[in-house]
Amino acid sequence: MGLRLVTPPFSEPIHLDEAKKHLRVDILEDDKLILALIRAARDIVEGFTHRALVLQTFDQVLDKFPAQINLMRSPLRKLVSIIYTDTDGISQTLSASKYEIDD
Repeated sequence: MGLRLVTPPFSEPIHLDEAKKHLRVDILEDDKLILALIRAARDIVEGFTHRALVLQTFDQVLDKFPAQINLMRSPLRKLVSIIYTDTDGISQTLSASKYEIDD
């Protein structure tokens, strides 16, 4: 069971210019460090809260097919598919008419 990042965020929740203004930094030499700190802070908050702060795509893998699937990272913007392995070992895609999303 696990969560795998498929598509990382295109942007961070705080822009570099905003962070530099808050930190009162006006030189370019620290830009890479500040961006790394912004990413690290987002990762920590998302891991602690189990919520995505920015748009990204995940695969969630489960050991079994439960009656209810709770997401390891929310909020859900779009469910692409539910794929499972049947008793013959063949991958199947669950029809969207067979489940409902309770957000």
